[in-house]
Amino acid sequence: YGKKGSLEGFCSGGGIANLGMVLTVQQLQLGQPPSFCRSYAELPLITTEKISKAARSGDPLALQVFELVGRELGRGLALLVDILNPERIIIGSIYHRQRTLLEPIAIEMLKDEALPEALQVCHVLPSELGENVGDLASLSVALNLLESK
Repeated sequence: YGKKGSLEGFCSGGGIANLGMVLTVQQLQLGQPPSFCRSYAELPLITTEKISKAARSGDPLALQVFELVGRELGRGLALLVDILNPERIIIGSIYHRQRTLLEPIAIEMLKDEALPEALQVCHVLPSELGENVGDLASLSVALNLLESK
């Protein structure tokens, strides 16, 4: 994370908010502020949640943000499918929360980019653990370390 153009930088909540800020600055310079940020003073208040609400209301810039994020997510998934040939890819966090905005774009890009034979056996699913996926993953690592000693 922190590397310009990284998958985490595009597809995390923080990455989406940062992308929204960058694109909002461009819109503010043109005198066309998006609904989720009307002035430069509001830039630090931009969140992924605000952008997603604006996208669901049809804000063009918010929709553009999720279009870019969905495309990058789809490209990243295509790399995983091509290299690892998994049967399932389970995505938590932001994908779980923003699935309706991200999934159609990501799956379209995945179909365009991945090897058809590998994609045919792979299913992309949201985590059933929802918001707890990070907590439970951390606990499982800790438990594994304790059990291995």
